[in-house]
This record gives sequence, C-alpha cells and structure tokens, in this order.
Amino acid sequence: MKYHIHELNKLQCRVALWITGAFKTSLSEGVKGITGLIPISLHLRKLSGRSYLRYSAIFSNYAIASLLEHRHT
Repeated sequence: MKYHIHELNKLQCRVALWITGAFKTSLSEGVKGITGLIPISLHLRKLSGRSYLRYSAIFSNYAIASLLEHRHT
C-alpha cells in the first residue's frame, strides 16, 4: 500500500509542476501549495469517508445492498 501512495505522491508532484509551469527542481510542497492540491493521504481519507456515507445511505431492499453487505462482513 505504501508503494502505491508513494507513486501517487510522485504523480501529484508532476501534475503540480505541469499546472504551474515550474521547473523540475522546484520544491514540490511549495508548488502543491500554490496549486491548491491537498495531500494524497487526505484525499484518500475523504474518498473513503464519502464511500462509507454512500454505503450507509443505501436502502436495505435494494439488490446492491445485499451484495455490499456480503462484501463488508
């Protein structure tokens, strides 16, 4: 899991450099701050919270609810 997060961090740095047009040697945290990108770990936490809220809002009589219940037990 750490490998994938590290790769996502590298990709986010490249994207921030591309957005700002900064040089490759620029500080990545500074460039991320200028672009307004949030850290990957916080973004993943936000996405997992949203998926939990979506899952908890599904009515129990839906067909997908039985599949999800089986998966999360």
